Amino acid sequence: MQNLIKSLVWASAILAAAIIAKQNGMDDSESFALTMGLMAAAIATLRPAKKCSLGC
Repeated sequence: MQNLIKSLVWASAILAAAIIAKQNGMDDSESFALTMGLMAAAIATLRPAKKCSLGC
């Protein structure tokens, strides 16, 4: 359940950033870069931690 809540928060943040970027007149490529950056941060946050397989 915790992961579901986190993903919904990230989704709303990404959508809000995209809407605000368009309303402020950002170019398509700039708003795309902003959205992709937030999406990458969301994926990194939601992905389960990997165990070190290279002998850390």
